[in-house]
Amino acid sequence: MLTEQDYPIQKYWLLKPFAVAFFYLLAFYALNNISHGVNFGQSMMSLKITYFIIGVAALFLFCLPAFTVFTLKFSLEEDYLQLQQGLLSSKRGNVFYSKIQDISIQQGIIDRFLGLYTVYIQTAAAAARVRSSIYTTFLVGLSDGRVSVPGLMEKQALALKEELLTRASKARSSL
Repeated sequence: MLTEQDYPIQKYWLLKPFAVAFFYLLAFYALNNISHGVNFGQSMMSLKITYFIIGVAALFLFCLPAFTVFTLKFSLEEDYLQLQQGLLSSKRGNVFYSKIQDISIQQGIIDRFLGLYTVYIQTAAAAARVRSSIYTTFLVGLSDGRVSVPGLMEKQALALKEELLTRASKARSSL
């Protein structure tokens, strides 16, 4: 039985959401300073409060979901991929190999800088749903029929993809 210990998630993957939050805050700051040439009557204190609120919201929005990477556990059983995750609440699920429609490896710009890859496993349930890119950027584990295993080195990501493809092919041929 293969588990997440055979395909370890690199813990420095957690830098990704912080980097994205930092760039969003930097863009907001730059846009605000460009528009600050026109005085809208805001005092410096209200600007500081605005920056603080937006900073906390960005950290919460981008960084909290990333900590679920610490709780992601998966194992490749004989007939299905078993997942368990949860930071505040626990979620368990099984993805039968025969239901897997697509397995892809992706690497965004921050992932490329960190040398990390994400393996996405899509089932029929996920094919019917369209999600925004900001949602899928920080998706970890099982959500709406789509599985994400982030923070893998290239060799591990390719090995996991090949193993899942082999098992999915065997499961479909036995139907």
